[in-house]
This record gives sequence, C-alpha cells and structure tokens, in this order.
Amino acid sequence: MPNLRKNIIKHLNIYLYISIFFIAITLLSVAIGINTNRQTNDNYINLNDIIENKNSESNLKAYNNVINDPYSFAKYDNEENSAFYIIYDGRYYSIAYLSDELYNKIINNKPITIYGTTTTIPLDVKNMALDFYNEIFKDNLPITIEDFENIFGRVYLDNTTFKISNNTFYFLSIIPFIISLTIFIIYLIKRIKFKKSFNQIDIHTINQIEKELKNNPLAFDKYHLLLTESYIISFNSTIKIIKYSDVIWIYENDFKILGFNLFKNIFITDKKAFKYNIAKSLSKKHNRLKEIIIYISNKNDKMLVGYNPKNQEEINDILKNN
Repeated sequence: MPNLRKNIIKHLNIYLYISIFFIAITLLSVAIGINTNRQTNDNYINLNDIIENKNSESNLKAYNNVINDPYSFAKYDNEENSAFYIIYDGRYYSIAYLSDELYNKIINNKPITIYGTTTTIPLDVKNMALDFYNEIFKDNLPITIEDFENIFGRVYLDNTTFKISNNTFYFLSIIPFIISLTIFIIYLIKRIKFKKSFNQIDIHTINQIEKELKNNPLAFDKYHLLLTESYIISFNSTIKIIKYSDVIWIYENDFKILGFNLFKNIFITDKKAFKYNIAKSLSKKHNRLKEIIIYISNKNDKMLVGYNPKNQEEINDILKNN
C-alpha cells in the first residue's frame, strides 16, 4: 500500500507547496514593509527642530508628539472636516492643521506621534492663534505678534493632504496571504476527500494496483494521472480508480466561456453509467491528451472513442441493455 499512498500524498502536497510559497511571499512583503517603514520614518524631521532653526520651508516631511488634547482655534469655511489646532508635546506648543479623523484618533490614543508636511503659517492664522492663546492662558504673560515665531515657529504641521504610502507592502501582503489560505483550505478539503475515497477501495484492488505500480506505470504528472497495466488512476479532484475493461466510452471535451476555449478535459463513462473527469489541460497544446486517449482505448477494443452523435446513440443503447 505505501506506493499508492505515496502517489496520493505526492499529488496532495502540490497544494501544500503552493500554499507555503505564497506564505513566503506574504512574509517577504511584510519584511519589506517594515524596512520601508523604518527608512521612511528616518526621513521625517521633528517639528521642534524646524521651529528652533527658524526654518520656513514648506513641504518638509515632519512629525511631532502630542500628549494633550489639541486646542481648536480656527477653521476654513470651505473645509468641513479639518481645522487648525494648538498642540503640545510636553515641552513646546506648535500649530497643526488636522483632519477630524486624526483629531479623534489623538483624543482616544494620546500620547501619539503625528506626521505631515510643513506649510508657512499665514498672517490671519497667526492672529487667530495669538488671540486664542492669550485667552486660554490668561495667567501667562500675553504674547504679541513679534513673539509668535519664538513660540510657534514659522510653519505648521499639515496632516490633511499627507498620506503615508509605506503601508503599500502591508496591503499587498494581504493578497498572497488570502491566496495561501485559500489553497491551504483546498488542500485540507482534498485530503479529506482523498482519504474517504481511498478507504472505499477494496483491499484486493489495492494489492493489485501495488503490484502494477512496481512495473513503471505511465505517469502524466501534469494531469495528475497514472496508467498501469490494468487501471486508470486519476488524482484529478479526488482519487479515481477505474479498470480499462470497465470503460465503455472515452472522449475529449472543450470547456468554453463566451465562445473561448479555456481548457480541455478527458471524460470516461463506465459500465455502471458513472462519468469521470480523469484529466484536465489548460495548455493550448493538447498532444498529451491525445496520447492518453490512444493508450487507454488500446487497452479495450470495445471502448467507444470520441464525442459524436453516433457514439452518444450507441452509449445510450449499451446503458439501457445494462
């Protein structure tokens, strides 16, 4: 029995190897994503460093920490989902333009690090920030427009137009993971089916097959098919074992969608009227399928070959008489 079991495991393991391959791609994508994330984060500049250097350059990638709830002090009339805030990192105050989504995230997850790009603070925003600051922090000495840059700097952190793109590899890793999971589930289902089918084979048939497997059977690995001296052994979908002497009809069939040939199948019908799909070819070259049909048909001279009206009629008559 080990030879037959070995062939079953061999064909089942194809799905397992494919699943492992896509898991490897998933892990590679995650590793690249982590590395990209690390490299990208290294390119961000702390907003406080930009403020201390009195840098007024826009579109610099920057980050800042936020430990308290941001103070909202201004909002554009045409921007419903974003506003200007005064934020605090534990040492300095600065200005940020945040989306409502990020604001809520800060409220629920502080302390948090936020990312964005720098933009020069316009005069009207400066004036509103000064008025708000002096109102909120009445106990402190009021600040003037001349003091503004020493406290808030020349730029604010804009998060609304900034998108972190380094999650691409994380997103892409989902695709091979889903493929791997799907194939692994197929592997488990096929394993159950194969085990069930194998247990239904009588011991006499198994012993006979084992003897014939030692005589170098004709193997069509691409089609998951073995042809011994007396048996067709197909691993297509599940294990099927049919004696040549039981086959009454064999033919090739095209599977079409919208008039296009997607693949070809070899079907056989046995004396009990059971129909089996024993081989499938996705290739445009089907010479091997013809070779299979010729080999099988030569094993039984009573077998009808080909799909045509005459053979259909004869098969119906044979099955009626049986």
